Amino acid sequence: MLDGRNRYVACELAGIDPRFEEFTGGDPLAFVISENIARRHLNESQRAMCAARLANMGEGRPGKTTPIGAVSQPASAELLNVSCRSVQRAKTVIANGVPELVALARVG
Repeated sequence: MLDGRNRYVACELAGIDPRFEEFTGGDPLAFVISENIARRHLNESQRAMCAARLANMGEGRPGKTTPIGAVSQPASAELLNVSCRSVQRAKTVIANGVPELVALARVG
């Protein structure tokens, strides 16, 4: 399942059979981002925070694969339609900001 795990849980709780579509594209990460970015109406700083978390993150769920060398900052910036500099600033906030600041930046 590429996307929709919360919808899946909601279907289970409501006793509804979930619908599934098989992914036939070439880039699952780009697909998930494109499906969610418009739906969530993220502003530029929120997209930068997402890109910063994505940069250098390994494929799959955290803890299942190594985070080394997977998605570069330029690639994550392009996927989320922000500048590389915005990703670098967001990474600085994530690395050095107090938790309250990080939370505020994440929600815009």
